[in-house]
Amino acid sequence: MEVVSVCNLKGGTGKSTVTMLLASAFGADGKKVLVIDTDGQRTIEALFDLEAEPDKKALFDLEAISPKFVVDVLRLKADKYDLIFIDVPRSTESKTDSAVSQIVAMCDTLLIPVLPSRLDVLSTMDFLAMLKEIAEFKEKNGLPFKYKAFLNKVKNRNENEFSKTVLEQQGLELMDALLADVKLFLYPSPYESILNSKDGRERFGQFFNEAKKLIYG
Repeated sequence: MEVVSVCNLKGGTGKSTVTMLLASAFGADGKKVLVIDTDGQRTIEALFDLEAEPDKKALFDLEAISPKFVVDVLRLKADKYDLIFIDVPRSTESKTDSAVSQIVAMCDTLLIPVLPSRLDVLSTMDFLAMLKEIAEFKEKNGLPFKYKAFLNKVKNRNENEFSKTVLEQQGLELMDALLADVKLFLYPSPYESILNSKDGRERFGQFFNEAKKLIYG
């Protein structure tokens, strides 16, 4: 069982949307997937309920809970799923003691969405400091921990290059795949993989394959 989070301290980076897109794609790929929604806005739960179809089974299961119950859910569900995604809450606390840092430390793999703008890139630096601290602890204790960033909602080539340069200078490895700012990604479905369509495969296929390789090696 692998525990994964699409995570950034900053709101508005598209973490909940990408979480749902990946969860549906992995579910359609034959994995038994659980999504744990701990974000106070409950975006994933709202989309899940909005799309609910009584006679149709979703591609992933959902638990919407407070962050303080994540450990218990992981214990209870560990032998029931191949893959568990945790949608983390936004953080307004200190970078070392927040609920986000505690949940991140429970993960095996992180995918870090970054909007390609100067302000968003710079706001990722505190999060990177947290990740390095967790990575050092995990490595010291022989625990798995992998993470890569990716540019999300991409529009402008110049901003892309600036963002890549700054993040790489800080030692944050980036995925090759970029996710464009397109309508296709606005309404992820728990019942259908985005990879079912030609457009979805063209827009999301490379990202999915890179994420799969990072998670499973």
